[in-house]
Amino acid sequence: MQLTEHQQNAVIYTGTPALVVAGAGSGKTRTLTAKIHHLIRQGFDPARILAITFTNKAAGEMKDRLRLLTGLSDDRFPWVRTYHSACYHILKEHCTLVGYEKPLQIYAAYAQQKLIKEILLEMNMDKKHAAKVMYQISNAKNSGNPTAYFNYHPKVARVSLAELFSAYSRALRTANAVDFDDILLQTRNILRDHKEVRQQYQELFQYILVDEYQDTNNLQEELTRLLLKNGNLFCVGDDWQAIYGFRGSNVSHFLSFPENYKDARIFRLEQNFRSADEIVRMANRLMDHTGDRIEKTCFSQKRGGIIATHRFFDDDEEARWVCRKIRTLQATGIPYHRIGILYRTKFCSLPFEKALRTLQIPYQMMGSRGFFERKEILDLNCYLTAAAFPKDDV
Repeated sequence: MQLTEHQQNAVIYTGTPALVVAGAGSGKTRTLTAKIHHLIRQGFDPARILAITFTNKAAGEMKDRLRLLTGLSDDRFPWVRTYHSACYHILKEHCTLVGYEKPLQIYAAYAQQKLIKEILLEMNMDKKHAAKVMYQISNAKNSGNPTAYFNYHPKVARVSLAELFSAYSRALRTANAVDFDDILLQTRNILRDHKEVRQQYQELFQYILVDEYQDTNNLQEELTRLLLKNGNLFCVGDDWQAIYGFRGSNVSHFLSFPENYKDARIFRLEQNFRSADEIVRMANRLMDHTGDRIEKTCFSQKRGGIIATHRFFDDDEEARWVCRKIRTLQATGIPYHRIGILYRTKFCSLPFEKALRTLQIPYQMMGSRGFFERKEILDLNCYLTAAAFPKDDV
């Protein structure tokens, strides 16, 4: 596997905890995979390496790369898992230590919400608050200290969050079930409160690697510390891409890594292999306006990026401008299916959908239903169609 000098330096370093500050498009996954391969070649037992990824998809991609590099069989393969997957493996083995029975049931989001709605109805509350309650309970658990969390967020819809949390926890216990956040919280409780189990897994994992470290929350950071032994820790991430604060992630773990881990080393991957240098330099200037961050200067050897900025009065004006631009591009010979509109979250799609329909531009929503394909909107359109066309039974 070909690596740059900076990637190679990060890969071959061992001895103390290391943080790789990796800019966008700088080969972060390649470096992480090469690190695991290097550890195996240096004599580390593959089955005693724990690599934490942010998503199951990322774990699958890393496993595929490692299989090509190492040819290892599944029984001697490193632990390449998300925090939830790794913790569930521990929890299902030791759940009796925290009052559960085997086998343990996991409540998915639908079951969680249904249970919370039942609790709200028992408390004479409107079940429409279920999503808000579920969000706050999840944040409380991922904070690592629900009791302290309640001091800052005492109520949801004028009802005690602590009371709702207790009722929900009792209901889960009665069903011998955990939700996804409990998988982390209860595993933390086991490792923290049962020394023999903690030592068992500290001995098992000779080396721990964490991807997307900037997005870890307090509970995940505590789990990492509980599993770590001998300072064999390798974390990769980019504080410039820390966008999951609304889910409870805490970028301060990333920023304070040198203070939190003795004799820590910092490596920087600053060359962007994905974008033109004009775009990368613009991103650097944008990040100059942020507050606390680990300094780096990203660059690219590619040229030819074009950056244009426009100011709009509102999102509808923006969408109309984008659609007119699409019309212009199509007139120059670029077909509609070769043009894409990128936006941050689902709710941003509506102005674009309206503008595209107004200009009769065909479009396809990727990864989710469009506003006009939602069930409630389809139902409403059916009522309007029935009113306008009484003979249309469909």
